Amino acid sequence: MFSKKRHIQIDDESRLEGDDEAQTMVIVTFPDGSRWNSNVYTMKCIQSIREDNRGIGDSGFIWSANPLLIVDFINRAQIEEMIDKSIVDGFFVYMFEYFGAVRKRELDQYPDGFFETDSKLDHDIVMRHASTLYEMLQHTSDEFKEALKDYLFGDRQVTINDLKLLPILQAENVQAAEADRPGQELKLAWEHIFAAGLDDDEKDQIAMDQYLWHAFSYKKTPCLKEDEAIKAFHDASKQGCYVFYQDHDLALFVADAGRLTANLLESEQDIYIVDQNFEWTFVKTHESYCGPYFCSIR
Repeated sequence: MFSKKRHIQIDDESRLEGDDEAQTMVIVTFPDGSRWNSNVYTMKCIQSIREDNRGIGDSGFIWSANPLLIVDFINRAQIEEMIDKSIVDGFFVYMFEYFGAVRKRELDQYPDGFFETDSKLDHDIVMRHASTLYEMLQHTSDEFKEALKDYLFGDRQVTINDLKLLPILQAENVQAAEADRPGQELKLAWEHIFAAGLDDDEKDQIAMDQYLWHAFSYKKTPCLKEDEAIKAFHDASKQGCYVFYQDHDLALFVADAGRLTANLLESEQDIYIVDQNFEWTFVKTHESYCGPYFCSIR
């Protein structure tokens, strides 16, 4: 089902190798260009999170946005052995989650000749996901089924109207429209300003090409987090803000940004809010234990 030829990336590997109280993200790439990820926690890390949550009165559970693997310590040899065994035994798909194809700007991270033009994602894997989608569609309206059919097979053009945040803002009378700058340009500007102290090697070490907010989660750029970050965001002067995302290049400009609150972003993931002069930023990630973050350069 999966090729035995694979490329394995472990976030912050040099720092975490051998650590028995840590968590990281592992990304597996195959010659067909598909990428799969999973969160890896050590047992001691989970115990520490549990103790911390108890101390602040949080609910007695831990969750992860991606599949979660538990190990005794972070070790590349053990992780590689685990992945290779899962591929041979056929349970890799239960341990890792598909999260997209390799992008052109990431190709230089892989060895020459790694990708194979005739290699395609296994049909059984696609059918497995399609079967789940088929079952879910039995609980939706006919109108939605038609809309999804057009989305999958029509000549679609993704626009800001596809953003689930837009109707939320409109319902609160928050004025938002398509930004005059594309998301890719905004991401480059964000990186230039809020990761200004990092060179290319440091950015590679913390995998900033995957998530810009790694500059905060790896403590490379000073910032506020959690409740302090939310308070700073609410208190910040917001004449106008750009809103953009990690995973695509759609972007919004919110003119009356003073009405933009963290509550309106509750269902968003890997979203970046930055004032029009790039003097501060607020970031909400997809991880419950990372962020939200607030950073000001003033």
